[in-house]
Amino acid sequence: AEEVDAGGDGDVLVMLELEQDEELLEAGVAREVVNKFQRMRKTAGLTPGQTVEMYIGLAGDDASQAALAKMLANQGEYIASSLAVPLLLLAAAPAHANPLIQEEHTTSTGLPFTACFCAPSVYPHLPALQALCNG
Repeated sequence: AEEVDAGGDGDVLVMLELEQDEELLEAGVAREVVNKFQRMRKTAGLTPGQTVEMYIGLAGDDASQAALAKMLANQGEYIASSLAVPLLLLAAAPAHANPLIQEEHTTSTGLPFTACFCAPSVYPHLPALQALCNG
């Protein structure tokens, strides 16, 4: 059964479909995540041109983590273009990462996450280094 609401003033009738669409919910969560990162950038005193690495940590139960991971996969292009850098998973951050600011957040849909800004890091390419050093 479709969820529909209607209202009018005699001359005009407006009908609204009230059924939640998963794609629209994901887009809304993506906008919230972008907004949180943009506000954190300002709070940390970072300038728009300043190079930083942005990480998101999945938190909460397995269902919450799966929902957030799915949103990141589906909305990753929007998030990266809005933030001007890709959003990386905090679990993949190098051990020597230098956090500048880190905060815990929860979306309006109840998905908890950790937002973190780090100074740029050098990532050694181990196979290339091993080849240069003869194994």
